[in-house]
Amino acid sequence: MYRRPHSIRTTAAFLSLLALGTLAARPARADDASGTVTVNPIDLVNGYVNFEIDTAIASALSFHAGLNFLVWDGVWEEHSGDAFAIAPELGLRLYPFLSAPAGLWIGPFVGVAYVSVDNGNDSASTAGVYAGGEIGFTLILFDFLAGSVGAGLGYQDLSAVVDGARIGPHGVLPRFRLGLGFAF
Repeated sequence: MYRRPHSIRTTAAFLSLLALGTLAARPARADDASGTVTVNPIDLVNGYVNFEIDTAIASALSFHAGLNFLVWDGVWEEHSGDAFAIAPELGLRLYPFLSAPAGLWIGPFVGVAYVSVDNGNDSASTAGVYAGGEIGFTLILFDFLAGSVGAGLGYQDLSAVVDGARIGPHGVLPRFRLGLGFAF
């Protein structure tokens, strides 16, 4: 369930840009791929849709940038009211055994967010933050498909107080990754 109509337009615009970027990217062989572009739908368990680009900056290190959308409460939240957030994210991944961006990785991530909450009577908007770490594995198949699985833990505060009630996710939560996309 989407929180606000503008989240649908924002998501559609970002998906269009992602599609254009992947169409323009040259197909890559698994042994010379320098990056991946993925979408991570499994984190909907936490209420998020995530889009990400991961690019090698050294043989065993990659930098990733993403955009997260908080589109529903997630399975862990038990509060009244609606929350929506747009959150750019940055992170690093260390690949100890294979060359980035393929193989086993571990690394931190951080993000800031625009948060909008509504309890029916009143609304508020604020800035939010989150940070954590993940471990995972990225596989490049058929020279251009990318798949990534992972899990981690992070702290987030994407909430605001409205009429004395805290609305939105906050605290320590697990993080899940099942990224599907393209290598370039």
